[in-house]
Order: sequence, then structure tokens, then C-alpha cells
Amino acid sequence: MIRQTCILIFCLAVFPAEGKKVNIKLATLAGHGSPWDLRLREMGQNWRDESNGEVKLTIYPGGVAGDESAVIRKMRIGQLNAASLSTSGLAYIVPEFAAVTHIPLLYNSDEEKDYVREKLSPELIQKLEKKGYAFIHWGEVGWVRYFAQS
Repeated sequence: MIRQTCILIFCLAVFPAEGKKVNIKLATLAGHGSPWDLRLREMGQNWRDESNGEVKLTIYPGGVAGDESAVIRKMRIGQLNAASLSTSGLAYIVPEFAAVTHIPLLYNSDEEKDYVREKLSPELIQKLEKKGYAFIHWGEVGWVRYFAQS
């Protein structure tokens, strides 16, 4: 099973009046300096460049803004505008996300997992949008492993 993440932006809090600078505050569990953190910083620089400095991305890495449920609560009250969430975090918003990735040994291959995600994504993303979130992209951080003592 692949641990999947996505970036969400809470739409209502992000888009400013025209000509006004905006600072998008994004939280992630990815550690500072990790490949995920570096890609987010690159994305932020691209946004700044493309907007001629009108859009700034401030990243709160390594869980400093709290766990995923806390981050979602902070998005709802406007303390944060965006988050990089795992499917566990997404399931706090749309419970059906858990069914896609949380069943051990559900997929026999990456290709099968990709096929299922491709087919289910439109419906899941629509459910996020109905709750006021904008989906930016999927990402993967590797296979989840289960361990037991006996």
C-alpha cells in the first residue's frame, strides 16, 4: 500500500482582492529539508515568480502546526490556508479517502493502485470541493509497512 498525500487549499481563505498581495500558509508533516519540503519550497518560489511577488508561500514543516486533524481545524478557522495531507488526513474531511488506501494488501501492483486512484479521484476531489477545498496534486511517499511482535 502506498502512502499518498495531496495538497489542499481552503479556497475561501486564500484568494484576495485583485492587486492585493497574499501569503499562503501551508502546513506539512514533512520534515524541514526533506525532499517533500524542498519541492514545496520550489513550488512556493514558482508561485512567487509567476505572480511577480504577489503570492508568497510560507511553509510550516515537520508538524510544527500540529497533527493533520489540528491542521484541518486551523484551515477551517483561517489560521492556515493550505496543507500537504496524507490520505489519513484527507479522511478527516472526506471519509471515503480511507477506503482507497487503508486496506492492507488491497493492491497487487503500483499499476493497479494507480488505476484505482485514477478512477476514484474525480469523485473524491469533487467531495473535497463541495466542502470548500481545492485539490492541487497527488504525491507518494512510499509503501506503508505493518509490524507486530508476535
